[in-house]
Amino acid sequence: MTWIERPDKRTRRGKIWQDDINPRKFSCDYTMAALHRESTLGSGVYNDPVDCTLVRVNNPQFDGWRVNQADWHYALGKDLANHGQQDGWVGFGGRRGSHWFKFRLRRVGYLHLPTKTWDDIGGTPDYDRASLTRETHSISFPSDGSEQPVSSVANWSGLWSMPGGGDICAAWVVNGDGLKEEVTLNQAGREWIGANRPPGTPANETYFGFVFDL
Repeated sequence: MTWIERPDKRTRRGKIWQDDINPRKFSCDYTMAALHRESTLGSGVYNDPVDCTLVRVNNPQFDGWRVNQADWHYALGKDLANHGQQDGWVGFGGRRGSHWFKFRLRRVGYLHLPTKTWDDIGGTPDYDRASLTRETHSISFPSDGSEQPVSSVANWSGLWSMPGGGDICAAWVVNGDGLKEEVTLNQAGREWIGANRPPGTPANETYFGFVFDL
């Protein structure tokens, strides 16, 4: 007995296999992750496999990594055509990659709300690619043992570093449903900032946070 997948029965989050000997026997695998996308937008037919493998790209317009088979387009790296050698740009390219929303984490510090003044405490972020790690995560299907890369994570550590192991890093989680960014200030960093760089304005009027280029 061999299970043969039925592409015509694919759904957004499911696959169906058919027994090659007994065609009335089926095996189904369903997941929380998005497995398929529409090959024809708006058709309602989810028949094209999601592939979130981070693909290396280096051309005159872009130097970094891209995903374009997750029902939308994603990019991380240098937007050479618009921002030169400045690294750390993240792009969300919509379903066809023809219109992009781009952002870049640039500052860390305090915002005094009444006066709208910014107290920068981090300086320039260090987008050193030696501190960038990338992972692609696949799921396996019991029916035939195949695997599919349904998500990826890029993590950029050391964007801001502080004494005693303090660190601010950013991570981007990509899957078939969307993009999630997580900015993390570790415990050592929180302690160092609290002890050495408290806000210079009243605490009840001041927010700690981040500034992005858009």
